[in-house]
Amino acid sequence: MLNEYTPGCIYQRILNAFSQLDFGEKAIIEKSKDLFIDLLLPAGSPVTFTRALERRKEIEKIYEEIKDADLIIITLGYIECWYDSESGLFLNRMPEPSEIKKFPKRYIFKRLTCSESIELLQKAIQILSNRKILLTVSPVPIQTTFIPNTDAVLSNSYSKSVLRVVVEHLYRKFPNVDYFPSYEIILSLGTKAFMEDNVHVKDEVVRKVSYFIENYVENI
Repeated sequence: MLNEYTPGCIYQRILNAFSQLDFGEKAIIEKSKDLFIDLLLPAGSPVTFTRALERRKEIEKIYEEIKDADLIIITLGYIECWYDSESGLFLNRMPEPSEIKKFPKRYIFKRLTCSESIELLQKAIQILSNRKILLTVSPVPIQTTFIPNTDAVLSNSYSKSVLRVVVEHLYRKFPNVDYFPSYEIILSLGTKAFMEDNVHVKDEVVRKVSYFIENYVENI
C-alpha cells in the first residue's frame, strides 16, 4: 500500500510530503456502485469514497515523516507507468480497462526515458534539500509489460538498465546522494537468489546482504 515504484510516483509523493502538491480527491475512480479505487495506491480493495479519502490521508501522514528524516532511501522499480492527463498525476496502478476504453485521452501509458526520469528525480532530490539520500534499484523484475510485441524479460532488462543509468547520473551529480548496489549484488548470484517464482528474492539471501550495514551503519 505504501510502495511507490516509478520516478514519477516517487517525485509526486515527495512533493506531497512537503505540501507542494495536494492530491485532494484526484485519481479516485468508481469501481462499482458506491465502491472506489485509489489509482495512487499500488494495491487495495475497493472501498467507499469516504474510506478512500481517509486512507489517502493516513498514508500522506506517514510520508510526512520524510521531513524529519536524516537519511532517505529511494528504491526505483520500473519505468512503465500510467499517467492521468486530467489530474496531471502519475498513477501507481493501471486503470480499469473499461476506464481506459471510456477515456482513452485521459489515461496515457508512458515508458519513461532516461532524461524524463532524471528530470523528475532531480526535482525530488532538490526538494529534499541536503538530506542524505541513498538510491537503489530493485532486483525484482516486472512480470508483465505494456510494450507491444515485446517479452516481459526484454522490457525488464531495458527498464532496469534505464534506472541504473539514472541513479549513476544522480549520485555522481549530487554530493549528498549515494548508490547502494543491491541490484548488482542480487543479480550476481543468478537464479539461486530468487524464490521458485523467479521474481522475489529469498529471505536468506536478503539477510546475507551485510555490505549495507558494514558501510552505512555505525555502532552496531
